Amino acid sequence: MAEGSVDPGRVFVTGVSNGAMLAYRYACEEAERVQAIASVAGSVTVEDCRPSRPVSVLELRGSADPLVPFEGGSPDLPEARTRAP
Repeated sequence: MAEGSVDPGRVFVTGVSNGAMLAYRYACEEAERVQAIASVAGSVTVEDCRPSRPVSVLELRGSADPLVPFEGGSPDLPEARTRAP
């Protein structure tokens, strides 16, 4: 951003599922570089998130999502409950 034509006051990050979790992580760790994030079908997976300043969030979720449960917790799919040997 320092060498390009990006206005640092207008940087937004978005992602779907794992990308949404990455957007949350970026906001937690690099708050001074982002104005807001939009999370689609993701959740906060960063422990002890303490951004250096507030970051706005648009959260888009579905209550029937089996991969990222609305109430939190583990995925509700048989494949996700089994572990590889």
